[in-house]
Amino acid sequence: MLSVLSLECHRKYLVWEKVILDGNRDYMAGELDIARLKYLRAIELAQAMVALEPNLRPTVGALLVSYHNLADLYETAKNIDLAEYTLNKARSRIAKLAKANPCHEVVLWGIRLASEQIYLFNKRYGVQKDNGGPAFNTENPDDRKYAYGPLH
Repeated sequence: MLSVLSLECHRKYLVWEKVILDGNRDYMAGELDIARLKYLRAIELAQAMVALEPNLRPTVGALLVSYHNLADLYETAKNIDLAEYTLNKARSRIAKLAKANPCHEVVLWGIRLASEQIYLFNKRYGVQKDNGGPAFNTENPDDRKYAYGPLH
């Protein structure tokens, strides 16, 4: 199915794309502080797009890419706790969408991608401290104690 953005959302997407590409250039140049600010701006833009079009891959994808790039930046800066928090924050944002749009394929796709990123991160760093509890807890998604759990 072809994703069709509204005109307003499309305009925001074009700005988001420029911001994320600029942030990526700064990241590659080692300008992590500047890149961080651009990734934070990209998250703001992506959240605005998701508010307009919550069930389209380009908007959910923009949100995931923005958070993922910020987490990569924190990982590069050796701030592993903040990288982990950022990945969990991405999943919690998508979980909120899932609560509002249960069983929508794009939201389920977003949860799968966000969960895979957390799984791979935990596999690299072994930071998963508790194997108990549900993989997706939407009761209080910003509470870090709910960020851990099996993905199978």
